[in-house]
Amino acid sequence: MFGPANRMTTMLVAKDRQAPAAEVPTDLERIALHKSLIAFAGRYSIEPGRIVIHVEISWNEAWSGTEQIRFYALHGDRMTLRTEPHRSATDGQESVYIQEWEKIAQRQPSDLAQIGSATAAAPAAAGSRRSAGTRRPAVR
Repeated sequence: MFGPANRMTTMLVAKDRQAPAAEVPTDLERIALHKSLIAFAGRYSIEPGRIVIHVEISWNEAWSGTEQIRFYALHGDRMTLRTEPHRSATDGQESVYIQEWEKIAQRQPSDLAQIGSATAAAPAAAGSRRSAGTRRPAVR
């Protein structure tokens, strides 16, 4: 999600991510859960053709305090982000991650009342986006 004040957060999980057998995962389940997750947040700045994410907090502390570069393309209400080819932090394979973000309308408190309190989500910040991502083998 990219929001106001140039702040962003993202969480990516594998499509085939398995839930643990119980609420408290075993050590092996915890490892599998960690290996199927990428999450980070921080400030971002925009430069021509790229977004620089200044990582403040991350699932992998090696990323905290670093800059993550994403190349972007805008198409109406959609934004595509692409990484450079790199070794994946989850499995070490040479990869390019591609995310497609779609702008969603800002919800008003009255909209949430119509959804129902049991399923109401927090209001989306102006300019929020939701995404779907893919990973492709890197081609050099």
